[in-house]
Amino acid sequence: MIEYNKPFLSIEKQISLLKERGLIIGDKQRAEFFLHNISYYHLSIYTKAFQNEENKFKQDTDFDDVISLYNFDKRLRLLLLDMLERIEMSLKCVLAYEVTRYKDDNYWYAKGDNFKNGEDDIENILKGIVDSSEIYIKHYYDTYSDPGYPPAWMFFESLTFGQSVRLARNFFDTERQIIAGFYKLPKKTVTQMFYYLSHLRNVCAHHSRVWNRRFVSNVAKHPKYENIFGDTRRGSLYAYFVVMQIFLVKISPTSTWLDKLDGLIKEHDIVIYRMGFPNDWRSKLESIK
Repeated sequence: MIEYNKPFLSIEKQISLLKERGLIIGDKQRAEFFLHNISYYHLSIYTKAFQNEENKFKQDTDFDDVISLYNFDKRLRLLLLDMLERIEMSLKCVLAYEVTRYKDDNYWYAKGDNFKNGEDDIENILKGIVDSSEIYIKHYYDTYSDPGYPPAWMFFESLTFGQSVRLARNFFDTERQIIAGFYKLPKKTVTQMFYYLSHLRNVCAHHSRVWNRRFVSNVAKHPKYENIFGDTRRGSLYAYFVVMQIFLVKISPTSTWLDKLDGLIKEHDIVIYRMGFPNDWRSKLESIK
């Protein structure tokens, strides 16, 4: 272990350092604007793609190259958030409607014996619902005194994607089969697949890099889709895209997100292997049924 002793650098010194390392900065004022509003540290994530092991920039690398990559990543996150929102809403609807219909109990979610870990897993979530500032939740408690929690369709509307996934992963096999049956996926893997996407959603929502990210959780093998994954890293962005597309073809079959993704890649001249993409990535994703 060594002590961290890198000094604070003014914007002027940040620009000088980038120039010393070989980055072309034709418009200093423009560079200052970005460094003031994005930060040198955040942009350094993207500069690495244009540097060698000695932190020297490849020949003819311009500041605009870095900004283009940054903008690609930002636009990619926005595209992903749009698609992931559709998946989130679908899961909530399945939990609120399909499982509630099976249970024949509008308040089943508040009963610990419906979950493998009992009440421990939902205690904090239930407290959050009671304290919620959502208008429809407040209206419920202002109007009704019993039972102590709102019906399932209000409850799941109030949850985050992560909370919904956490509850679903805590189901017994019967309830998991309801979810799996709706999406026509194996009950052993369906909730885990939702977990991957909830993690991807959190990364996007916190403005973190997705472009060449290596995710901690590797996508589990699935015999039906092995040819789609191919030899790509299971923790790559492409692997997560495969999982996302598996759901999207079922809940948003007319989506043009692949066109938009393809357009972004071409517009920003992105090297796709950094995202784990095979050369035939589009045809593979389009072949998912």
